[in-house]
Amino acid sequence: SGCPTCAEFMPIVDKYAKENNIKMYSVDLNDIWGSDNSVTTRIKYAPSMFIYKDGEVVNYLESANAEDYIYYKSVEKLSEWFNTNINISLFEKAE
Repeated sequence: SGCPTCAEFMPIVDKYAKENNIKMYSVDLNDIWGSDNSVTTRIKYAPSMFIYKDGEVVNYLESANAEDYIYYKSVEKLSEWFNTNINISLFEKAE
């Protein structure tokens, strides 16, 4: 990907998912840009993280939002965001 912030954030997301034994998926915008779907219509900045439950967005982080950007910097900060905003027990467990 041509997004330096995305490249920094993905290892944090991967580590968080592994530590919490949950499934998380990433999408490279270059692969889907121009298509009309629920992901591309919501993305304004990269990286962005959307949390879905039953096909609906229940929360999200946008890197351009100053309040959200701190959560992109470390596993500890991302964990803090999840613990405050998301019930991870609802996530599908990794196998």
